[in-house]
Amino acid sequence: MEFITVNQVIYLEQSYQKALQVDPSYKAAAECLAIVLTDIGTNIKLAGNTQDGIQKYFEALKVDPHYAV
Repeated sequence: MEFITVNQVIYLEQSYQKALQVDPSYKAAAECLAIVLTDIGTNIKLAGNTQDGIQKYFEALKVDPHYAV
């Protein structure tokens, strides 16, 4: 099993955000960004910062409201 580093996660988040700036209708980028933001939120929450983790969940829902379904 391979793990990704924090820098790689940040790079993924920025890449998907850039893709959505170029084409806001790019559904695959929105879905992937929502997944990345949720993963970041979970890690922040597990590190003891619940409020910031929840904020990332809300960001994920703004990017892709269907992600919560």
